[in-house]
Amino acid sequence: LNPLLTEPGTVPWSGEVMTSRWAYEALAVNQFKNNRFEKLFYPYDKIISNAQYKKVYWIPKIQNKLTKIEGEIKDKNYNRQVLMQDIDLVKNELLKEYNKMYNKVPYSSDIKEIQGLSIHTINSEVINNIRNYLYDLNNYYIDLENIARKKKDEKARSMQKTPTEKEQFIKLEEDNENEALNQLVTNSNDISGERCMEKNGKLIRRIDLVFYDPEDSNFGGAHFYAPRKKLMGTYIDTLYFNVAIIWLMTIILWFTLYFDVFKRMFNKTGEWISLLKSKKETDS
Repeated sequence: LNPLLTEPGTVPWSGEVMTSRWAYEALAVNQFKNNRFEKLFYPYDKIISNAQYKKVYWIPKIQNKLTKIEGEIKDKNYNRQVLMQDIDLVKNELLKEYNKMYNKVPYSSDIKEIQGLSIHTINSEVINNIRNYLYDLNNYYIDLENIARKKKDEKARSMQKTPTEKEQFIKLEEDNENEALNQLVTNSNDISGERCMEKNGKLIRRIDLVFYDPEDSNFGGAHFYAPRKKLMGTYIDTLYFNVAIIWLMTIILWFTLYFDVFKRMFNKTGEWISLLKSKKETDS
């Protein structure tokens, strides 16, 4: 099973019981984002990556879905179930985006228009309003990316003012950058080409995962190689979160061994089986 297919919001211990998996993720993420070179630029790279994802993959996906919905509405023989699913996806994705961006990119009409979006309320006017909102979002992310790139370039230039500083900068990058690790945690070598995958009524991100904070779960659920895990509304660095989980597993295992939990379970199971057999023999 490809760990990158882990859906955002998935409870981590539902399919990640192996301690080595937690340790491996923590080491990979920490080595990428906290090495001496990337640590200087990670905040800028994160903004750039997230802005690119939105304008290159997420927004076009929503736009294509709106075009599909328009065609389904005009088709007298449309599939009602498919149309409902498409509308729900647009509604859920837009509301999630609006909740993060309402104070930065306002929706031109009343947000209740999206909250009440359904097969009965969607029409050309609503679709145009959504397209205008996507246009504003796209412009916002373009500006955000440009600002982050400018700040990153300024920081890089400030570290290379002299030939000696430039040599030190290049050496710092060469000593800390690992192309194989970069491809791994960003999933940039994925041959499927699917960067924004539709699944279970959601759009799931599958690119630059080490720059993407999980949003849906408050109990540590996250995609593999997430930079942080969310617990009760608070983000915790993946290294510390995973180490805490490993310690928790270790403590639980210690208790099960110390109190012979497995042995007691097996003995009880054997007793129940014996009782069932005795009861069957008595009944017969």
